[in-house]
Amino acid sequence: VFLGSACSLVRTSKRSQWLDLSRLKKDIQPWQERHSTEYMTHTPLGSLNSIGYLWHARRARATAARFEKGIDRDFEHVLSMTPLN
Repeated sequence: VFLGSACSLVRTSKRSQWLDLSRLKKDIQPWQERHSTEYMTHTPLGSLNSIGYLWHARRARATAARFEKGIDRDFEHVLSMTPLN
């Protein structure tokens, strides 16, 4: 599906030759290049953001339900050290 639609956009209708790629690169407007970079960064950052949201929401629910115990600090080495001046 994708290859057929891409080929129909690149191939000219009057000739059977392919379009020159250097001409296509020159025809790109600055706003088109800016929008393409925005779209390329928006999706990965948005997916990381939503995964982080789900992670923290799950941890908050586990903490509220008292499933998360945390780290046992009773036998930590720092607690037996003398305090600094």
